[in-house]
Amino acid sequence: MGDFNSYLFNTDKLGGQAPDQGVMTLFSDFINKFSMFPLPYVGCKYTWTNNTISERLDWAVASESWCDIFPENSLHHLGYYGSDHRALKLLFANDASRSINFVNKRFRFENSWLEDPDFYNLMQNKWHDFLTNNSPSNHFKFFLDKQAHCASFLKDWNKTHNHLFKSRIQELTQEIENFQNHDVLTQTDRLHLNR
Repeated sequence: MGDFNSYLFNTDKLGGQAPDQGVMTLFSDFINKFSMFPLPYVGCKYTWTNNTISERLDWAVASESWCDIFPENSLHHLGYYGSDHRALKLLFANDASRSINFVNKRFRFENSWLEDPDFYNLMQNKWHDFLTNNSPSNHFKFFLDKQAHCASFLKDWNKTHNHLFKSRIQELTQEIENFQNHDVLTQTDRLHLNR
């Protein structure tokens, strides 16, 4: 899986000069030599753009034996996320439950919290109000426990102070993808993007 910088079909390029048939043949021969094929995808076909040309350069290829081991897989072409290539995400049947549990346990610091005028005082108070029943014989463990105490507080504080940006980010990401999936942007689209 990754950027192979080549096409398999003429339709893998939109705009610019026609794809180089020799390069396409080499890529196709390479995949066929190892009895592999491209995995089907969910999302926009084109995985690279320079805003005038769109191409499918990023691929996940597999063999029949790989698909026998991982029969329930799905390749997702995600957003660009600051790159000129889309992110690729390969999911397996059991990944959904594992990733949800992992995400729920993981702490993520939001830079926007720093803009809240109460943040510094709240954090200082939470750091100092952490109590332990025992004197800290293991200072590193004590530090980690204080850190976990503060992280737990921040998660709750984030929920009650409407610092939830995930839904807004998802809305904007979808809007950007909708624009990027247009072959030609209208004047209205351009004005909407520049707002």
